[in-house]
Amino acid sequence: MLVYGERAANGVIIIRTKGKVIPRADYTLTPAEIPAELFSLYQAQDFGAGKKVVYLLNGQRTKLRKTKKTSTTKISSIKVYQSEFKVNLMGYSKQEVVVDVILR
Repeated sequence: MLVYGERAANGVIIIRTKGKVIPRADYTLTPAEIPAELFSLYQAQDFGAGKKVVYLLNGQRTKLRKTKKTSTTKISSIKVYQSEFKVNLMGYSKQEVVVDVILR
């Protein structure tokens, strides 16, 4: 489901889709921006700012330990979804942050 105009005063337009909606990421890391110890940093520094972090590998839910085994040289990009609205559209709780690791 897509919602347009959720901040408008005159109402919203709701478009129901047949599949999962993948909104635009709040930010994306390119291979040049990915540090070698990225996933250890995520775990140690409360990346989710108090929210639970959900890890995806090519769009499929995975555990952090499996994600940590992935060589950063094999990663095409990392998409991060922090907006409660976007995370909810993806089917996760508003109290979560979604990190999608896209492999080459």
